[in-house]
Amino acid sequence: MGDAEADLPPPARLAVAYAPRAVRSAFSVLLRLDARLASIVGRASEPLIGQMKLAWWRDALLAQPGTRPKGEPLVSEFENCGTQIPDGVTGQLISAWEMLLVADEWSHSIIEEFAKLRGQAIFSTYANLAGSRRDAASLGIFWAINDLRIQFGDRVPIPPCGKLHESSIRTMPRPLSILAMSVRDVTGPRLIWHALTGR
Repeated sequence: MGDAEADLPPPARLAVAYAPRAVRSAFSVLLRLDARLASIVGRASEPLIGQMKLAWWRDALLAQPGTRPKGEPLVSEFENCGTQIPDGVTGQLISAWEMLLVADEWSHSIIEEFAKLRGQAIFSTYANLAGSRRDAASLGIFWAINDLRIQFGDRVPIPPCGKLHESSIRTMPRPLSILAMSVRDVTGPRLIWHALTGR
């Protein structure tokens, strides 16, 4: 794992480290884009300023290859991923965070729709990249809501999303199970043990 992942939280860095080499870069790019968007929402003093930043990312990542802005390493890395990240995935992820940015209040329905979009963009995309036949949608929603609660606390109005049993988490590709375990309030050593053994 390189310095590029240094701005990710430890569980996400661990998940990237356990991704197969062939898809590791694309998975890292998705998680780092997600973290960048979360930062924009968390730091936006005015929704309009945040929307302008999200619009920049949308335009940059949806532009045709070769015409994307230079100077932003994450945009360059996205371009290097080629077709590994399908068209529309980044737009879906940006739309998820934009829903929260423009909402006066984070209602149950908004959080649920956010979680569907975010979970699909990251979990389902990775599962497809890794060739997994497991349906990652439910686990993605579980992670998206509970991770949002960790980042934003009381701004998330609904209770933690479910109590998925560890056995259902363990059947998923290891990077996804690491992320899901990390939002279950487990200790660092317990998470590392899961990463090493799958248990």
